[in-house]
Parts: sequence; C-alpha cells; structure tokens
Amino acid sequence: MNQGCNCSRLKGKVAIVTASTAGIGYSISLRLASEGAKVVICSRKQENVDSVVSDLRCKGFDVIGTACHVGSLDDIKALVKFTLSGFRTNTIDILVSNAAVNPAAGPILETDDAVIDKIMDINGVCDLPFDFLLRMKKITVILLNFCSEISNTDYSRSRTLHAVSYTHLTLPTKREV
Repeated sequence: MNQGCNCSRLKGKVAIVTASTAGIGYSISLRLASEGAKVVICSRKQENVDSVVSDLRCKGFDVIGTACHVGSLDDIKALVKFTLSGFRTNTIDILVSNAAVNPAAGPILETDDAVIDKIMDINGVCDLPFDFLLRMKKITVILLNFCSEISNTDYSRSRTLHAVSYTHLTLPTKREV
C-alpha cells in the first residue's frame, strides 16, 4: 500500500470500518482515508478509537470515531446515528465489517451454547447496518467480512460454526443496487 497516495477516488464518500484500531481494520481505514473517504473508526475500547482518530487526523484525514461492540444492536444503532450526524450526511457509502470472533473450533453439535451465542452475536449481528445500507438510494461499496473468506470456503469440522455464522452475509453482496 502506498500511504502517500492521497488519491481522490473516494472523495466525499462516507465509510465505516469495524474493528479498525489495529491490523487489517486500521490499514483499510488508512487506505480509505488516503483515497479521500470520510472514515468512521470504531472498536470496543474508546481509548483505542481516540488514539487512531488522533493519528489519522494528524495525517490530515477526515475521521471520527466511537466505541462500538458489534455484538450489541444498541451499539450498532448508535454507530449509524453517530456516522450520519458526525459527517452531516444521510448516506453511508462503504461498510467494512471487519470485527469477528472464533473462540472455539470443533463440530457444531459439540460446541457449548454460550460459545455459539458469542459467535453468532459478533459475526451474525451485522444485519442492521446492512439492512440500513440496502435502503439507501445508492450504495457505492459494501465489503462484508472478507477476512473470513477462508472460513467461508473451508467447511472442515474445525471451522464449521465460524463459516455458518457468515452465511447470512451473502445476501447483500448478491443484491443489485
């Protein structure tokens, strides 16, 4: 990635990147911002969010941020509201669903109910923002937890539940908008 790109292909577009305070999420946020997008940084810990927002603003990028636990519908609703009011817009153009968990491996029938709930709460709850985005008049891009591609294609016994938790995400990617 050329961090000095400062292209303008995404100028004026609004992007949300979940789990964006480190690793792949941070790198995606940095790239989107360098391409001109207004980026919302979110993660579970506000202090991590504040640090990344400060870092990216020092680089001259238009970013805002808030804590959000994607396993909480209330947090997701607040994230959408924060984005729309924070950038004074009525649309979200890009959603990168990067947050995910896989706390257990093994056959579904041998997996503890609490573990199943956690996986589905984190990996499967993102219907709300996707549904919201699908109601938008124009959607430029939706990236859906592409970090899980291996799980979506490897149906070995050790990854079955993790892969199942993403199957609902295929609908928005197949809808013509």
